[in-house]
Amino acid sequence: MNRVQAFLKQLALGASLMPCLAVTLSMPLAAGAEPEPLPEVNRKIVEFCRANLGKKVDNGECAMLVVVAYQKAGAVGLDFLPAPKPPMKLNAYVWGKPLGTKDTILPGDVIQFSDAEIGGKGGRTLRHHTAVVAQVLGGNRYTIFEQNVNGKTDAQRKIVQLNPLDLSRMTKGNAYFYRPEESKWPARKP
Repeated sequence: MNRVQAFLKQLALGASLMPCLAVTLSMPLAAGAEPEPLPEVNRKIVEFCRANLGKKVDNGECAMLVVVAYQKAGAVGLDFLPAPKPPMKLNAYVWGKPLGTKDTILPGDVIQFSDAEIGGKGGRTLRHHTAVVAQVLGGNRYTIFEQNVNGKTDAQRKIVQLNPLDLSRMTKGNAYFYRPEESKWPARKP
């Protein structure tokens, strides 16, 4: 059983997420350093995505997974976030605080892809796609929650899935990372 299968098994059993060591994109966590604590809003986003694995969220579009997760977690929504700035395209989404190469990526952070091509076995083209980090594996490798991907039919594609992502194999395009920001307004009730 590989790591992803073991992770899926834990999720299916309703176990909490495995402890995730946060790593930076530029270098591993220093020896003896403490991982960055998971913000409450990130934890709620991960819980929402995990609870909806195998289900269609809203209309099944990739961005709607994040929109609804933000509503339920009490994060600042797209309507209140700034517009994209170059080099981003005007139709790109800004999901919170932009993260740079020295920032720590955490579960619950959001990835916005723009014209990205990921090579290797199971390569993918992600022209305009949104996903949520489920687990940070290190070396630019992640497990992500996403919908509107994979599957032969709309019904198969438009459900929340947990998939591996290896950004070290990205050959073209961009992957922008965002940290959700907690709203000053109360979260919507489930």
